[in-house]
Amino acid sequence: MVSLLAKLEKITHSKNWDPWWCRVKDQIEQLRADLSSMQEHLLKLSEVQDPPRAAGHWMKNLRELSLDMDDWVDSFTHDYASTDSTDDRTDRQIARLKSFRRCLDEAQDQFIRYSLGCVQSPAKVTATTTTTSHRAWTGAAASTEPVGMDELGRLLTDGEQQLKVVSVVGEAGAGKSTLVQKAWHKHGGQFEHRAFVQTARKPDMRGILRNILSQVSSPHQPIDACDVHKLVDSISNHLRDKRYFIIVDDLWDVAVWDVVSHAFPMDNCGSRIIITTTIEDVALGCCNYEPQHIVNVKPLSADLSKKLFADRVFGPGKECPQQFNDILEEITRKCGGLPLTIISLTSLVPSRPETREQWLHLQRFLHKSLRAKPTSEEILREVLRHCYSCLPRYLKTCLMYPRIYPENYMISKEDLVNQWAAEGFVSAKEGKNAMQVGRNYFDELVSLGMIQPIDVKYNDKVLFYVVPHMILDLITCKCIEDNFITVVNYSHGKLDLYDKVRRLSLHFGSATYAATIPSTRLSQVRTLSFMGLLKCIPCIRDFKLLRVAILHAWGDGRDRWFDLTAISELFRLVYLQVRCNVPVKLPDQMNCPEHLETMEIDAGLHAVPSDVAFAPRLLHLRLGREKRNPSAMDSNHRYLTLHPDSDSGMALPVLLQTFELLPPVCVGSRLPEWIRQLCELCTLKIAVRELQREEDVDVLAGLPALTSLSLHVRRVTSISFRGGAFPVLRSFEYTCGVLSLGFQRGAMPNLTTLKVGFNAHGGETHGGMLAGVQHLASLEEIAAEIGAASGAEEADRSAAEHALCRAVADGLNLDRLAFRFHVTRVEQVDEECCRPSEKHSLASRECTDFTGYSFFILTTIANIVFLFSFIINTY
Repeated sequence: MVSLLAKLEKITHSKNWDPWWCRVKDQIEQLRADLSSMQEHLLKLSEVQDPPRAAGHWMKNLRELSLDMDDWVDSFTHDYASTDSTDDRTDRQIARLKSFRRCLDEAQDQFIRYSLGCVQSPAKVTATTTTTSHRAWTGAAASTEPVGMDELGRLLTDGEQQLKVVSVVGEAGAGKSTLVQKAWHKHGGQFEHRAFVQTARKPDMRGILRNILSQVSSPHQPIDACDVHKLVDSISNHLRDKRYFIIVDDLWDVAVWDVVSHAFPMDNCGSRIIITTTIEDVALGCCNYEPQHIVNVKPLSADLSKKLFADRVFGPGKECPQQFNDILEEITRKCGGLPLTIISLTSLVPSRPETREQWLHLQRFLHKSLRAKPTSEEILREVLRHCYSCLPRYLKTCLMYPRIYPENYMISKEDLVNQWAAEGFVSAKEGKNAMQVGRNYFDELVSLGMIQPIDVKYNDKVLFYVVPHMILDLITCKCIEDNFITVVNYSHGKLDLYDKVRRLSLHFGSATYAATIPSTRLSQVRTLSFMGLLKCIPCIRDFKLLRVAILHAWGDGRDRWFDLTAISELFRLVYLQVRCNVPVKLPDQMNCPEHLETMEIDAGLHAVPSDVAFAPRLLHLRLGREKRNPSAMDSNHRYLTLHPDSDSGMALPVLLQTFELLPPVCVGSRLPEWIRQLCELCTLKIAVRELQREEDVDVLAGLPALTSLSLHVRRVTSISFRGGAFPVLRSFEYTCGVLSLGFQRGAMPNLTTLKVGFNAHGGETHGGMLAGVQHLASLEEIAAEIGAASGAEEADRSAAEHALCRAVADGLNLDRLAFRFHVTRVEQVDEECCRPSEKHSLASRECTDFTGYSFFILTTIANIVFLFSFIINTY
């Protein structure tokens, strides 16, 4: 309703003096006045915990009415901006406005008749969250090892070489996922391949297997298989004779394991598999009925429960104040030793001594809501429901939104925050932009245990998150009550939709034949999430008012492409995310959609619209599939030309924060000149045919907000970075056929991660690979990928790898890097061949450009010394 009022105000302040416009504007001003008073009623009722049924029904009807008005405003402004008005059309619009006002008058009468102004919370308690790190959940009991950690560690490291399956079983909320994540982080580095996946009560077998394959296979290999048997075979081939570590979290049915287990070779390489489940029969079946391979996760003891509660409220290691001890005893006893329950309740009790009344309120709630001997499931359900009702309005809305995804779907934080922003759930405030505010909201939900991190890497960076199934059940009920999201699963036999569909989530992941919703019910959908086979997706043209589109579609081998040419007709589109295993066909021109903020297409592309980067509100652009196998691509590259036409009046995308055009699908002829004007740009990933060395580097170095840069250059280029260049850059990834980088003192002072990719060439000499790398004062990690150009032998690749290691060792103190220097061999880095003499002489020429002849002489001497040592070591 807030955004609707803003739109109406904008219309009333327009300076269009046409008679028809003035007639309409008068009606809009009256509508806005009526709506403002209704907004006050709605806000007050939304603060009430567990409002009476009449109030809930009234609020739902008013929200639906405001959505109808919002849709009308969008259609009205779009139609009148593109066509001339007529008296007949104006009369129809005025009649529509009068209809809205009659509905508002009726809502006002109902508010008075049902005495809704007298409804209020008996004792309002709001969750007291603070923005915390992502370790808030996984590190909730950091002072002690998770229950069962010793036993699980022993089973993983007992030295047996035969494949072993370990089952971890326990009640929901007992901490099974936390336990296996600790084991994943502690022991995962001992294995050659590893994968962490989650299942669901209605599992998508293709999705599970694709997820495993994506983690155990080479990042350069496209995953196009859609058939379950082919996916199983592919995983098995990748893992054969390898030592692997697999975690299958939250398994509900042995039948799922019967399928997935065929993908894991029965070898003698010391491989390990962990499954977690709440069902003992599933645990036994997965570990081949060997009870010694089962780890039971018991609830926390009374002392550990009180310690966890006190650590969360008062700080790690601090004692609970005396005046709270008796209440703490009662609260933790009612929690049944479930860590998720304890963590959620800690948000409702501040640590200040004067807040004893809120502790007593929580104690009374638990005593009233839970019978004498409740089950763990009853405890968890009641506590989560109460904690949800205590959340602030903005967090309730944000927490409901992940229902747009299937159960146990691994969610990216940035994806979800971008979607919240596109929906209007977050907005700038207190000096922070919408994205920063959204990230804070996300962190609050993580700290409450409502959203849990699920994939922690060696560097403690969380990549994915999941909503626990008990919380998902809760928000599913709320979504149905409020008509917030309509979920249609492929298993539904009949698709009857009784309410107007505003947000539609289609889960057709395992459907071979699935019914689709009639197009007559789609015109009011503003958010569409589709997960499944491409042939099941409805026609995108039917979603006339679509704002958010999340399309994860998979072809079954017969689909040649995913046709999205109609996307330019969706004039209200704000967010588009497409993930597909077949090429996507976009329109030749996007026609600069006015509201588009995010466009992300992880797929091959037939062509890229030349105006794709110039939507006036565009914040995030990502096109192409990263790290595809070059040998599988067409060798005839088509180069992009992204520049505004001087006659088109096209504005530059000055608001852009993320700009990613990924090779080999998207390769520009050179760096666009207008990039220098993107003062908000934080992340840039771009591939170009060639780089104008000093000019283009200066353009990039002049971007004041750039923190992450990925640069792929197809033609052999040598680059030197001057002192003071890239003052805030933290991550730099550079890929070129030949590695020749130089860093002057003071360049990239905040760089922590350097990633490089290059090819070994036959008979190539190596010099100046990472000249001046010792000047990168904040560097913490170097990662390299070394490919082999056509004609290169194993000796050439070994020589290139040895030269890189020597360059790093000579330039840096490896103790400072600890174990953060990685070299990985890949098939080939995409490059455009040039004359051999040009390649071999390039490093020497650029060394001269970088620091003069003295540096060149020193480098030549070093190369001669290295050559002699290489000959001695070889022979």
